[in-house]
Amino acid sequence: GSIDLSAPQTINLTGQGKISVETSDSGNAGSINVTVPTLNLDNGVTLSAKTTGTGTAGQITVKTQKTNLSGGSNIASNTSSTGNAGDITLIATDLLSLTGQGTRISSSTEAGSTGNAGNITIDPPVVDIRDGAGIAVNSLGSGTGGNITLSASNLTLSNNAFISALTRSSGG
Repeated sequence: GSIDLSAPQTINLTGQGKISVETSDSGNAGSINVTVPTLNLDNGVTLSAKTTGTGTAGQITVKTQKTNLSGGSNIASNTSSTGNAGDITLIATDLLSLTGQGTRISSSTEAGSTGNAGNITIDPPVVDIRDGAGIAVNSLGSGTGGNITLSASNLTLSNNAFISALTRSSGG
C-alpha cells in the first residue's frame, strides 16, 4: 500500500524515525506522498522507498511551500537487487533547505545489484544546501544511476555541500 501524509500547516518529524515503503519480492512497493505547507525532518528521520527483490521501489512525492531537512535526515530510494529504485519528486513553492552532515536526498543502487537507481526531480525557487548536506544519485551495482533535475532561481551550496552523480561500475 501507499502512505499519504497531509496537514493544514506543518509536519515535524524528528528523532531517528522512519517512514518507508518496501518490497522484497516481485510485487511493487507502494508510494509515499506528502502534501503540507511546511515539512521539517530533523535528527535522522528517513522517508524511504526500497526494493530487495524484483519489484520496483515506490515513488516518493513531496509537495510543500517549504521543505527543511537537517541533522542527518534523508529522503531516499534504493535497490539492492534486480528491481529498480523509485523516483523522488520534490515540489516546493518557496524553499528547499538541506543542512548538516549526512542530510541527503538520494537514489542509489547497492553493490551487486542489477536494478537502476531512480531519478530525482526538484523544483523550488530557492535551494539552500549547507554543512555537508547534499543531493546524490549513484550506482554501485551494474544498473544505471539516476538523473538529477534541479530547477531553481537561486541555488546556494556552502561548507562542503554537494550535488553529485556517481557510477562505480562499467555498466552504470
